[in-house]
Amino acid sequence: MIKWLIVEKIVPMAEKKEKSHDLIVLGERLRKIREGKKLSLKQLGMLIDKEAQSISRVENAQINPTYLYLLKLAKGLDMEVTQLLNLKENESL
Repeated sequence: MIKWLIVEKIVPMAEKKEKSHDLIVLGERLRKIREGKKLSLKQLGMLIDKEAQSISRVENAQINPTYLYLLKLAKGLDMEVTQLLNLKENESL
């Protein structure tokens, strides 16, 4: 019989709060851009082959989207991922 041990990475509270803040900012920005382009969650989802509920979770900072997901979102919104993330060219993270 195999026993599994699950180890959770310990992250300092300050880092967790910062991450949450970043996800909130991203979600708010995504919603603002989507609504500015007069797209519903369902319409954007159809453009990028994602469920509306999944996009809603990004907008509400409930999930941390992958880079590939961000690329799809940017493409569906007809913009570069740097614009979605509000990064200037050559800006370090």
